[in-house]
Amino acid sequence: MKLMSIKWFKFLPAKINSFIKLFVFFFTESKKIKNSEIIFFFPFYHTGGAEKVHIDIVNCFNKNNTYIFFLGKSSSDYNKKNFIKNSNYYEVFEFLNRSRFTKKIFLEGLSKIINNSIYNKTLFSSNSSFFYTLIPNINNNIKKIDLIHAFSYPDFGLEIFSIPYVSYLTERIVINNRTYSDFKKLYHKNNLNIYLDRIKIIQNGISLKKIKMPIKEDEKIKICYVGRWSKEKRPELFLKIANRILQENSNFEFSFVGTDDVIHQEKINDNGVINIGEVKSTKDLDKLYKKFHFILVTSYREGFPMVLMEAMSFGVVPICTNVGGISEHIFDSENGFLIEKNQNEEEIISNFISVIQSISMTLDYPLLSKNAYNYAQENFCIQKFKSSYKEQLLGDRYKKK
Repeated sequence: MKLMSIKWFKFLPAKINSFIKLFVFFFTESKKIKNSEIIFFFPFYHTGGAEKVHIDIVNCFNKNNTYIFFLGKSSSDYNKKNFIKNSNYYEVFEFLNRSRFTKKIFLEGLSKIINNSIYNKTLFSSNSSFFYTLIPNINNNIKKIDLIHAFSYPDFGLEIFSIPYVSYLTERIVINNRTYSDFKKLYHKNNLNIYLDRIKIIQNGISLKKIKMPIKEDEKIKICYVGRWSKEKRPELFLKIANRILQENSNFEFSFVGTDDVIHQEKINDNGVINIGEVKSTKDLDKLYKKFHFILVTSYREGFPMVLMEAMSFGVVPICTNVGGISEHIFDSENGFLIEKNQNEEEIISNFISVIQSISMTLDYPLLSKNAYNYAQENFCIQKFKSSYKEQLLGDRYKKK
């Protein structure tokens, strides 16, 4: 009993502080939330492909009154200004993680604000477990929509967590046929087939640059990895591929572009890879894409990476593990290469190396690069993406406009 008392008093100041902040939140933010037409729930504003998509979604509604909740702790503030330039926002990580009591008060208070508003029309979320626990409390006249980028298997993901809440969702958005097919199987397994027609496919898009296809220098073959250093993306495979190729052929140059480069600086350098690190300027990233010949995606799960859209629009040829929706856009030996995922890591590395070494810069590469560029220009335009999200989130209000 004495030990419990000591532990309680040790954390009491933090709990009190959190409760005071919650009181301030309701006092300062209630009116802003009530006046919002669309309320977004996102985990982060740091660097990431999902975050780029979320920014594009928010910016579809720059003429609407919107509010964003950031639910997690972001590792950088890189994308924050792009999220909030046309929207009110609040970071609520502390309310959700300090104590069960604080989380309960926040959930109940927020539910009451939303339900008492005459303006709140749509709640939209991606990658948020809190959203699913919130929506059973929300009035039926308010739309509740989520976006699932991809299934998380073999890891436990939100597609599983959300199963008890499927009936509360007005609509569910996925980015490709693969994820739709995955949900079809999951719904059938859990007797949820009656909700299958609520799933809509909206493909991601990018703002395509009005440029001619870049002419690549052929002094060295430049190969890149662009993305976060995370478990599912397996950047260590990229480093192993680079190391083995560079031991045999000095005509290649490998570059790492992404986050957490400082933590893994020594590992990147030891494998002969140029560590460019996180590139925050779009213009600077575009300059790199103009120089790169190939982009490698070594992930064991993906939706469809935004970096592939960006890279292909500059004629960069993708070599990717065949996961998620990648094969819906990458056609083997036509506009890129697919490495089958059902192999051990050693076989995957060997297959990446075989593909890279087999391509002749004088014969095959120019055609592959042109095909990648043309495919991006014809299929990745952001305009359809924008109109689809406006239609889903605004409904008749968008059609009237």
